[in-house]
Order: sequence, then C-alpha cells, then structure tokens
Amino acid sequence: LDTERGILYVTDQANFRVAIFDIKGRKLIGSVRVGRLPFATTLSPDRKRLYVTNVGMFAYSAVPGADAKKARETGLPFPPFGFPSKESAKGTTAKNGSGATVKIAPLGDPNVPESNSLAVVDVADPAQAKVVKFIRTGLPFGREVKGGSSPAGVLAAAGKVFVTNGNNDTITVINPETLAVEKEIPLRIPGLEKLRGVLPIGMAYHAATNRLLVAEAGINAVAVVDTGAGAVQAHIPAGWFPTRVVADVDNIYVTNAKGHGVGPNATLEGPMEQSFQAERRKGSVSRYRIPNSGDFPALTRTVLANNGFVFSDSAPGQLP
Repeated sequence: LDTERGILYVTDQANFRVAIFDIKGRKLIGSVRVGRLPFATTLSPDRKRLYVTNVGMFAYSAVPGADAKKARETGLPFPPFGFPSKESAKGTTAKNGSGATVKIAPLGDPNVPESNSLAVVDVADPAQAKVVKFIRTGLPFGREVKGGSSPAGVLAAAGKVFVTNGNNDTITVINPETLAVEKEIPLRIPGLEKLRGVLPIGMAYHAATNRLLVAEAGINAVAVVDTGAGAVQAHIPAGWFPTRVVADVDNIYVTNAKGHGVGPNATLEGPMEQSFQAERRKGSVSRYRIPNSGDFPALTRTVLANNGFVFSDSAPGQLP
C-alpha cells in the first residue's frame, strides 16, 4: 500500500501479474505481468519502484480440449512426463481419458528470467507500470539444486534490497542503483551446514542496530543478521512456522502461520463440520522487545535445543 498516493498493489498469482488499484476512486488503474507465481512485494523508499518475488519455475499450459465439466474424458489419466526429462523440455503427446491423442506443451527452461527471480517494476506512474529487470536470486535449478531458489520475501531497507531464498537458506543482497547482486548471506546451523530447511521468508529491518530480522519458518525462529558484516548473529525462538516479521521501534511482531496448530477434526460421535484453513488452523502473533546482544547465545541455544540440533554436550549438530 502506497499511503501517500492512495495506490494498492496486489499480487495475482494465478495470472502472474500485479493488479494496481486507486483506493480513493476504488478502481483498477493498471496491471503488469511480473513473472512466474508472484509471492511477495515491497516498495522502494521513494515509492517509484515495486519489487516482486517470483517463487515459480514454470508457466503451465492447459491440456488441449480439456473441459472441467468432462474431466475424466478430456483430461489426462496419468502425467505425460516427469521432470527433468527430454519430454518436459521439448513437449510430447499423450492420450486423454477418451483415448484421443493430444499434444502436450513443454515446460521449457526452468531458469528463464521470469522464474525464481525478483521483478523490478517502475511504478513512477502506477497506471503505466512496467518491468525494468528480472534479477535471478539464489542458486539456479540444476544438478545440485532441484527445487529452484524460491525467493519468498523481499525488503528494501538500509540502502539495499534483500531477498530471502526459501529453498537455498540464503539472503540475496541487491544494489538498488545498479540492480546488481552484491552478495549472498547464508543462514546455517552450526554442525549442519550441508543441510537445508531453515526456510527464510519474511524480513524486517531494525534501524537502531542496523540488523535484519528474518522469519525462519523451518526452525520456528527469527534470525538476527548483521547487515554490515553479512553474518547471522543469533536465532531467536518464535512460534510454529513464522512467516512475517515487523519491527516497530524496539517492539518485534512475528506472525506464526501454524501457531497453535489444527487439533482434532472429529469427535467420538463424528467429524467436525469446520474448514481446515478457515477455522481449524489457529495462527498466532509473537511480540517481544528486541533482545540485547548479550542475550544472543542463550536464545540461540534455545532454538537449537527446541529443534533437536544439540546431540551432545560438546557442540550443536555433532553426534557424541
């Protein structure tokens, strides 16, 4: 939300675009295609640029002749190919439910600019928004990386643009003037550096200490990153599956997507008539003051212990 201009930018994931609304006039004023499966957005401090992360790799095509009302007859009874494969790259043919041969479009290259990237959008004139550049973040899909980088969060602060790469457990640091990638900050667990699963998503910037706070959904924690040194200083305990962080002076707010969990979906008499997403799942919000650096070691040890990363008294991540 650009409060000064009364402009609302909304990610439309299904259509790979950002829709732009004039909230005072309550009308759509623009639309810009931004890449594959847009996920998170933020504005530059001057509000002239919109940064959008794209977590997807492919633009899927419908099966020719497919009709949702006749899914069994017109759809495919079995996936036409695996990935990666020659068929996924070049396309193939398959038989639909009625036995007719249909041409299946290829998935194409998983490393095109629109996939696993940051779209930089010029919104100086919101009604004429246009993509300036796609910046690939994290590691590309390949032999060592099977899921792409999945850039899940973006933040413009401290004269930089920060992007979290959920599948790589890294933060890409981008220069907003040159739009060049300056460095990658790794989020690692001592003794388990080769493993992934920290799953960084949302971020906040604490100006007083020049620190970046990063929601680590995979380990139920918030990382404290020294932006100057580009290094993790601590991990702070959070709720279940933290996804977003907000810093309000020294107050830190963390949204925990799974929070208190779901609980049972049935009684001894029968199933509960409640929606899993809307009613059964109970999220939570954590609120606390920014910790002092002297508290960092104890907080980090708590996170490691909570996740079962301490296997001996000698060191975390090491078997006795």
